[in-house]
Amino acid sequence: MIIAKREGVTDTGKILKMALIHDIGESRTGDCDYLSRQYVTRDEDLAMKDMLDDTSVEEEFIDLWKEYSERKSIESKIVKDADNLDVDIELIEQEAVGHPIGKEWTKQRKLIAKNKLYTKSAKKLWKELQTSNPHSWHLTGRTRFSKSGDWKDIK
Repeated sequence: MIIAKREGVTDTGKILKMALIHDIGESRTGDCDYLSRQYVTRDEDLAMKDMLDDTSVEEEFIDLWKEYSERKSIESKIVKDADNLDVDIELIEQEAVGHPIGKEWTKQRKLIAKNKLYTKSAKKLWKELQTSNPHSWHLTGRTRFSKSGDWKDIK
């Protein structure tokens, strides 16, 4: 939603639906990681068809799935950008709890940011994430010890 707003896209309903269904086929095909994809062939189109067959949302969701897969519309690019940024957010969270995987993937994630993010907003968010602290929301935000907190007078 942040990327959509920054990109001036107002049809957030379409973005939400697309985000909701973008990985739905993986419930049948599995979510293959980058290593598995070298060895496994998946048929997400067939999975989507079978899952949505004869439902009230079949036509709409199949159309959205195709649009997402083609990556031509701004909405599909925004959803894919969010999907990619989610990996970076997870890596940053892992690093914050002591797992070094984020540092080990720095080179690959820089390549993803440079070559696989579609929107200027996503690229900017990626740069901002590199210096972010996943704990800042509770370290610098309103807490029980802040000026307005109910423990402000505890010494």
